[in-house]
Amino acid sequence: MRKSWIVGITAGFTLVGFSVPAFAQEESTLTNCASWQSNSVALPGKPDVTLSARPCILVNAGHQKAEIQWKQHSDSVGPGTRWDEMYVHVNLEHNDDAYSPTNCYITSDVNAAGNDVSGTCAMAWKSYNSSWYYTSDGLIEYDINNDGKAEYYWSLHGSPSLKS
Repeated sequence: MRKSWIVGITAGFTLVGFSVPAFAQEESTLTNCASWQSNSVALPGKPDVTLSARPCILVNAGHQKAEIQWKQHSDSVGPGTRWDEMYVHVNLEHNDDAYSPTNCYITSDVNAAGNDVSGTCAMAWKSYNSSWYYTSDGLIEYDINNDGKAEYYWSLHGSPSLKS
């Protein structure tokens, strides 16, 4: 079973003898996001759904973080089992090399929602080479309930680059 990690640093903490400072102040964080991308999904016996997502790269004081903001929209009303599984996979990248890939399990969120739901899948802040340019990209993996097919993979166009 896959697990999700949605992490944000709001205070310093110590883990196994290592101290991680709280450094991220919203006013000093630079963000560069791709445009919203949309994917219409036909659901068998249910109203269709539009998925939207955009990868973003965030930098702050020599630290980097990748995230994917996502939305689900449907004209139907009320929750229901539309998906057997849905994951958001996000990567922090430099020259197409992935660092700290993060996976978020969002199936219960999207199935429990009425017609609109949104969220963010984000990796933890990391400190890599501050002279590099970074991007964020990833994909949405989904398995439609009762369609008799395997999962689908929707690859997203990456964010514009940003230097720490």
